[in-house]
Amino acid sequence: MNIRQCMMRLTVLALSVVAPGCKELQAVLDGAGGGGGAGGGGGSEETCSLECSVGGTTTTCPPMCFPPDVYIRDFDVNSSQDIGNEPSGPPGTVFWVTSEVYNTQSPSGPHASAEYGQVNYLHATLRNSSHTTDTGGAVRFYVGTPTINAPWPSTFWHLVTPQAQSTNSPCPQAPGPLTVPYSPPVDVCIAWTPDLYLPSPGNGAVHFSVVAVFVGDSDSLPVFNGSQTRAVVLGHDNVALRSLNEVDLRKSPKKPSPLRVGNWSPSAGDVRLVVKQDLTKGPAQDSYFDHGHMEIDLGEELFGLWKNGSVQVEGLVPTSGTAMQVEGPDASITIAAVPAGKEHSLEVVFSVDPDVTAKADSYPIAIVQEDEGLMIGGVSYDILLPVLP
Repeated sequence: MNIRQCMMRLTVLALSVVAPGCKELQAVLDGAGGGGGAGGGGGSEETCSLECSVGGTTTTCPPMCFPPDVYIRDFDVNSSQDIGNEPSGPPGTVFWVTSEVYNTQSPSGPHASAEYGQVNYLHATLRNSSHTTDTGGAVRFYVGTPTINAPWPSTFWHLVTPQAQSTNSPCPQAPGPLTVPYSPPVDVCIAWTPDLYLPSPGNGAVHFSVVAVFVGDSDSLPVFNGSQTRAVVLGHDNVALRSLNEVDLRKSPKKPSPLRVGNWSPSAGDVRLVVKQDLTKGPAQDSYFDHGHMEIDLGEELFGLWKNGSVQVEGLVPTSGTAMQVEGPDASITIAAVPAGKEHSLEVVFSVDPDVTAKADSYPIAIVQEDEGLMIGGVSYDILLPVLP
């Protein structure tokens, strides 16, 4: 039972019709490992008191100390919010589109794709479920080419080395030391240049995946030992992933995006990729495929396997070279008997006709990997189109 679940349990007890006495509440806290007094955890320890009703009289229970518990939301969509539990969500959770890890092109600007050749800013929003302030913590950011459920740690992920940023930046610098109180949430950021970590996209905006890890008084850097990203993110409340990229077809009618996929399980197996839409925003007025085109370039190796029957496709048709046109949502690619640890590099290309106009200004599309019908990871795209006047 973590700190948050312990506090929830105490609240339930305090609000029971027959409320227990304070000693019983203290015993629940001690039994949950929360501790009291000096043994309650690190940080600048603040005592928390809990009021409960005993014999019709409201009384204050003995002081109790909760160690700080800082978390980063893994999701906050579809009327559902990550409150820091471990795991943060059930199997099949869309855990890679958090809005609380993001990139801006100025210290206080809105989220935008990273721009190659200039300083950008990576942000994370920190929340503390404990009334004990966390002091001295830091956030580490790791970036890489958009990848579905890659192992951690691995060569996919590159630790971002902080650059100097303006002393009047509106957000504290992520390397810390940081102070994270119970309220309000704290936004932290780090200046970085994508050129140092990611291959050139050719036209300025670069697509990537980013993992944010908070390390503080009660949160250490987890020892991941090659675990798949899904297990790392859902299993640790101080770790969050954003693999949501903006595709702006208002500026250019064609935009390619790299994608790495593979079999990260310990034994050979199928890799199944499915095109989805509206995973995070609910039904759109219409479909992106009513206005735009989507191709997936399999590359020479996978295209050869498709020709030999080792790759099955549904809802895709060959166009030119090794590329296939996606005909609509739920199109799929299944690569059979992929050896353990084997990866493939694909290219996803979005395009529109020059005179296209749409009903909505953005359309969400995702490529997800499924295992026995369950989503185990994905990369999402927010496609921006010209809008009808």
